[in-house]
Amino acid sequence: MTLSAVFIHHTKKIFQITVLALLSTCATAQTKSSGEKLYQQCTACHGLQGEGVEALNAPTIAGQGAQYIKRQLNSFSTELRGKSTQAKSMVAVAKNLTKADIDKVASFIQAMPIAEQPSKSDITGNLKNGSRYYQAKCGACHGGQAQGNKGFNAPRLAQQSSQYLRQQMQDFVSGKRGYDQQDKFGRQMAMMAKTTKDQELEDILFYISKQQVNSKAK
Repeated sequence: MTLSAVFIHHTKKIFQITVLALLSTCATAQTKSSGEKLYQQCTACHGLQGEGVEALNAPTIAGQGAQYIKRQLNSFSTELRGKSTQAKSMVAVAKNLTKADIDKVASFIQAMPIAEQPSKSDITGNLKNGSRYYQAKCGACHGGQAQGNKGFNAPRLAQQSSQYLRQQMQDFVSGKRGYDQQDKFGRQMAMMAKTTKDQELEDILFYISKQQVNSKAK
């Protein structure tokens, strides 16, 4: 092969690699754009940055794992969740999303910077007891610092609204969540929720409120 032929061969290779890279970048940008557009219908409850709206008891979802987001949206659309007031509004939204829509919006939410929750003086408890109770009952699934666990499809609890977490625990106990036989993860949480209450629960929530997870840790 002549020097000229070698040069042409390598030039073609470089061109092909460049084109593939550009196509990949465009596809990623398109997915992000689609996910971002789909997310616009979520902002009224979950905030522009996915920080949640405590007045509506809507959780922060920014940076939450895509696998978990997809599971919850599918649970809403099939009404494995849907008894609480907040869940009923989510059922209506989820039923209008296709599988492709759910994949796109879940990926977009996962890529959002984790929204930090401000410290609140009304969240009180015993940090030492909270840590002990949390590690014994929650840490194995949700991570030692409440950072979540993809292997167990367990969500991040750190930087989540304590008010929202308290309500979810109450819903698990009362049967408004984790009630369907097909909701394996929900039923597991319902059983765990019934093992903690009163001050023990408040101490656990207090411990969770002190945990911070930055976006790089996702």
